[in-house]
Amino acid sequence: MKALDPAQGGEGRWIGIDCPKKPCLATFCVRADRGLDEIARLASKHYDIGSIKDFSRENTEGKTLRWRLAADHHSLGYEKLPFQGLVPFIVDWSVNALAHPSDISPKGCRLVELRAYHPKASELQKVLDALNVKGVTVVSVESSETPRLEAVLDCPKGQVKI
Repeated sequence: MKALDPAQGGEGRWIGIDCPKKPCLATFCVRADRGLDEIARLASKHYDIGSIKDFSRENTEGKTLRWRLAADHHSLGYEKLPFQGLVPFIVDWSVNALAHPSDISPKGCRLVELRAYHPKASELQKVLDALNVKGVTVVSVESSETPRLEAVLDCPKGQVKI
């Protein structure tokens, strides 16, 4: 079942929802440890993060939650995801005055490791380094003929690899 919103239109599908391989991890998101403008400047030699857009919504308490997002390259469908989905889109919560959603959401599983496999692993690593993904302790990049993403989660009943 796809969660497409026909009212949004557009040629592609957001974050690889149209991926023909099911089930799979199509891409991922990283939280900016610096402002997005700074990340865009630092990464520009190796990768263009695209436009930065402001978003907001009301939470269940009626308060406004705000964030900035760099995800142009992740809105054109699975076939156009950068490095077959192995380059993340980036969210910046620093503009938000409220608690981060992960701080108030129910606890359960925890990401232990995220592994990216790609035939051009060294080129991918340069892009991830430029985005400061190397500072995220969970990302590793390995060479492989087939691009793919794996996640290892600690869950209440043990570790799971997806």
